[in-house]
Amino acid sequence: MSMLIDGCAGKTTLLLQIGRSYQGLLETERRPDSEWTPVVYINVPPRHESNMDWSLPLADFFGMDHTVNIDKRTYRSTDMTEPVIHDMRESRTSLLLIDGIDRIHDSDLTGAFDYFDCLQARLRLSVIYSGRGATDIVNDGLHNRRRSERPRTSEQFRSSLPVMRINPIPFHPGREEGWRTVLRAYDSNLRLYDHEPGSLLDLEEELHERTGGYMDTLDQLICQTAQQAIEDETEAITKEALDDMFVGRNDPDDD
Repeated sequence: MSMLIDGCAGKTTLLLQIGRSYQGLLETERRPDSEWTPVVYINVPPRHESNMDWSLPLADFFGMDHTVNIDKRTYRSTDMTEPVIHDMRESRTSLLLIDGIDRIHDSDLTGAFDYFDCLQARLRLSVIYSGRGATDIVNDGLHNRRRSERPRTSEQFRSSLPVMRINPIPFHPGREEGWRTVLRAYDSNLRLYDHEPGSLLDLEEELHERTGGYMDTLDQLICQTAQQAIEDETEAITKEALDDMFVGRNDPDDD
């Protein structure tokens, strides 16, 4: 089964965690060997107009040399699809993680999903697509490929792939615990001399207002405030220190 990861910041982290967890489960059932590569992870390449462009990040993952005439000034890359498929089959790859699916241009969608479909058909792969707007991108890609088979209807085509959506962490009455769990993790990992355990929980409303519940913004805000606390030797995160940071989705107005 294939699936999608869509939503706000944290998609790559979740994608990698799924890959590690999947491989970990397999390793409990068998002894890994040097040839076994159950999970392959790639980023969408900056150019992807042909099979060659898609095959190169896969070849890089397996450490393959994909250049010809490398000793001459005219060296170039070559399509590595067949060697990659051979290696993935020999290493019993069963999960392909594709990150940055939002970098596929609209004009390249059909070719991209033809390529992914070919890999799945030849290798019996599950694919997880991750990226901002991945749901619409994959739906459009599948719609373009299946246009001739699509029933004549005005309803928008939607794929049957399950979607794991990452949303900002809420913080309102009855739903505070998720945000507090995140802050406790940050709090326990702070290494400031004058940090009092649990003090980030006293700033929970301020932190949520500044970040909107987005993990990437929270990470930047806490890390930069902690770095400043080290430099100015206050060695603690306070509301005043947070207010001095130009990080966040609701920065305070200048006085």
